Amino acid sequence: MPFNLSLLLGEQKVSDPFRLMEMIKPETPRDANFVVSAYEIFIRNGYIYSFSGIVDGTLRAFLRVLKPNSGATAEFSRTKAEFLGCFKTPLQKNQDEAINLLFAIRNCVHNNGIYFSRDLASKEIQYRNQSYKFEHGKVHSNASLAVLYKITSDILNFFEHVVCQKESLEIALFPSEGR
Repeated sequence: MPFNLSLLLGEQKVSDPFRLMEMIKPETPRDANFVVSAYEIFIRNGYIYSFSGIVDGTLRAFLRVLKPNSGATAEFSRTKAEFLGCFKTPLQKNQDEAINLLFAIRNCVHNNGIYFSRDLASKEIQYRNQSYKFEHGKVHSNASLAVLYKITSDILNFFEHVVCQKESLEIALFPSEGR
């Protein structure tokens, strides 16, 4: 069963208290709440991995078309910087912050909820008038689904922004139908 359908089936079972009791036979309501909480974390982490992988892969593919001899295989922050350097029009503030926040959150998922930086530094990301602190070696817990959906919206707007840029249109990065 595809991953997304498995998530939906699991959510259906976990969100129905009778199905949950039948499935895992918890000894106490606290045990049932633990299972629901763990499954919600599983869903959120799956979303983070899936979406960040799509963003990463898409950005690298676009960069290979825009600049065939580029650093599309470099670490993400350098690849993103090189990609953005291909365009004259700057990003809207929320778009860049959304990408930075998504990949800081992804860093935490890779490290069991703990933020680690190669240079041992902590960082703070301002996104939509809220501050998100990532302290090196400490747990980060602000990756709610509501925040992730806002990030998703801004990143989709980012890709729409890219598609409409003169530089993209000139090299037919996104050929129109009928061409």
